[in-house]
Amino acid sequence: MDQTPDSLIAKDFLSMDKVSIKETLQKMDVVLRAMFKEVQESFSPEIHDNIIERDHYVDRLYLLLYRGVLFNLDNPLSSLKNLQMNSIELHNYLLAGFYLEGISEEIKRICQIATQLSCTENQKKEMIETIQKLQGYYLDTIKSFHSKDTEIALQLSDKKAELNGLMDNLLLKNKKIDDYNSMISRMRRLISFNHNIGRLTYQDCHYFSDLSKP
Repeated sequence: MDQTPDSLIAKDFLSMDKVSIKETLQKMDVVLRAMFKEVQESFSPEIHDNIIERDHYVDRLYLLLYRGVLFNLDNPLSSLKNLQMNSIELHNYLLAGFYLEGISEEIKRICQIATQLSCTENQKKEMIETIQKLQGYYLDTIKSFHSKDTEIALQLSDKKAELNGLMDNLLLKNKKIDDYNSMISRMRRLISFNHNIGRLTYQDCHYFSDLSKP
C-alpha cells in the first residue's frame, strides 16, 4: 500500500491467472452445503450468527470468482490454456456463482426470520422438513451442474412448480403466524435461484462441450 499526503493506493498482489474458476465455485458449494445443514440444527441466534459468517465467506468467494472470470475474459488464450474454459463457459460459471451467492443470502434470511417466529414445536419441525426438501433440490441441481448432466437437470426442472405449490400450502396453513409470509417469500427466491442453475445446465452444457473440443 502506497500512501502520499493526497492519496492512498492499495496494490493487488493476487495473481488472477492462478485462480481456478471451477474450484472457487466448488468452494462456494461446500459452504452452502454446510449452511443448509446448520440451519436445520435449531432456529437460534447462535446458529444465525454462524450462518452470517458463512454467508460473508460465500460473498468473498463470489468476488474472487467474479474477478477471475473478468480476468480470463480479457485473456481468452490464457483461459483456454490454464483452465480449458472458453468465454461462454466462463460466463456460465459467473452466473452460477451469482445464483449460489443468492441462495446463500436466502438461507441467511430464512434463518433470521425463523429465529423470530412464534411457532409450536410441530410447526418448527414442519419448517425443518421443508428446508430439507430445499436442500435435496439444491444438492441434486448442483450435482447435475458439476457433472454437466443435462438429463438430470431437465428432470429437476419440474421441481420449481412442485415446491412453489408446497409454499402455497404452507402459507395457507400458517398465514396467521406473523412474518411467515416473509419466510415463504425467501424460500421462493431460493427455489428460483436453484432453478436457474438447472437451466444453465440443460440449456447450455452441450454447447460448451462442443466449443471445448479442439
